Amino acid sequence: MNVMSKKKTLIVLDEAKDRHTSHWDDDMLSWQQLERAYDEGREQRRRYKRRQYLWIAFWLAMLCLHPTLLYWLGRVFA
Repeated sequence: MNVMSKKKTLIVLDEAKDRHTSHWDDDMLSWQQLERAYDEGREQRRRYKRRQYLWIAFWLAMLCLHPTLLYWLGRVFA
């Protein structure tokens, strides 16, 4: 008799692999779900870049307007 046939099959979940593998569900998704997931990521990156450009423009405007504002305030209160 085979000793292996009497042993209970043990299924082990490799949590480290699941945690470190980012593409584990890509092959389980349908094509539409996969496209939607990647499109959402693209839209988030686009919004982030737009926000970065707005902050840069804001701080450049502040940098340019600050000396002018101080000059005029100095003339008004002097």
